[in-house]
Amino acid sequence: MRNAVSRTVLIVALLTGCASTAAPEWRSIHVLRPGGDVTGCAFRGLAQDDDMEDLLKRARKIDGDTVVMTDRMRGKDFVGEVYRCKAK
Repeated sequence: MRNAVSRTVLIVALLTGCASTAAPEWRSIHVLRPGGDVTGCAFRGLAQDDDMEDLLKRARKIDGDTVVMTDRMRGKDFVGEVYRCKAK
């Protein structure tokens, strides 16, 4: 009986750990250099932020999966063109 309870606790702990360590969706966004190939992709808009992680989160909010960084910056902000390249 003790072994069954121990196994159950271990399984729940492992499953809970796996669920909480999954990578956020914004980490799957592709980042391309200026002039990157986005043939067949739908333009979603521009995203800008002074933090790259936040820029990618903004891109995800407008349903983007690819960001082409621009050569220009706005003040200290990074600027990227956001595209949706994969079908849902």
